[in-house]
Amino acid sequence: MAGGDATRSRELAAELERLEEGQASALPALAGRLLGYLGADQALCYVLAPNEPPTLEQCHARGLRPGFEQRFAAFLRGAPRRFGLYDPLRPEPWQRNRPLREVDFPDPDGRWQLPFFKDLVPSEGIAPSFVRLLVCEGGELLGWVGAFREGPFDERERRLLGALAPALRRRLRFERALGGTALQAAALPAVLDAIAGAAFLLGPRGSLQQANRLGEGLLQRDAKRLRATLRALAEGAPARRPWSVQRVRCDGVPDHFLAVRRFDQARLDDRVIRAGLRWGLSPKVERVLARLARGESNRAIAKRLGYAEGTVELYVSKILARAGAEGRAALLAKLFTEG
Repeated sequence: MAGGDATRSRELAAELERLEEGQASALPALAGRLLGYLGADQALCYVLAPNEPPTLEQCHARGLRPGFEQRFAAFLRGAPRRFGLYDPLRPEPWQRNRPLREVDFPDPDGRWQLPFFKDLVPSEGIAPSFVRLLVCEGGELLGWVGAFREGPFDERERRLLGALAPALRRRLRFERALGGTALQAAALPAVLDAIAGAAFLLGPRGSLQQANRLGEGLLQRDAKRLRATLRALAEGAPARRPWSVQRVRCDGVPDHFLAVRRFDQARLDDRVIRAGLRWGLSPKVERVLARLARGESNRAIAKRLGYAEGTVELYVSKILARAGAEGRAALLAKLFTEG
């Protein structure tokens, strides 16, 4: 990538990394920036809820007809799951975090048989050529980011979009964890508990301000070592796996940091299985334990598993009783220290 392009990519990636008060999502500003960045006529960024059929959580369009967001949401309500060139519930591995143009697909002309291209593109005046990026975390789609124009996009523009993939993945992962909510003091505990990992809000010198339930469980296990790690991360130490760190900026307040420790999926699942056997849990209750281990709230668990929220509350009470734990923090401490 040429020096000028690399500089533009770094600047735009840095904007995506900043989490500022009052800015729940980076996508509205990104949609506007993509027009000049890629030399596009139209830009589109959207996020889908993982339902079947998928539903629209966010949609930000530039250069498209007014009201496109509402019409796109209505289109999705009647469209099949595979309305475009990907599976929104499980994107194909070769498409994840990889910028693609229409010419990069095995059958470029076949797209005109799919509802998005057959129905929505002509009715909304969307240009026929595109470059787009499926931003994914593992097999999960976090967001769709792309642009359209009359003439084809070239290899340089494809690389420009691809250069944003790492920053976009980090940003959308945090946005999903934060539930699209700005960091407000009253909502902070709920926000942190929505993060699928041990999450810690740190002051400017690494002082621990707040932890979610999973974080509290880890503190009970080894507070001294964990606090030293968090302090080092806030002071600029490299965030190596399984840690990630996000700077939180608010006007008039010194920078804070959001540190998240993500557990290895295989090891975590193994611990849940062993705990389920040890505590005599049924498969349904064990699935709830697996979501608890990721720090999810009862409401989030109910939505993900398709259970009633009251059923989840009942299963959580059963898990706590079987584990002999007084609360979630104690349960998580047992999960990660026993067995």
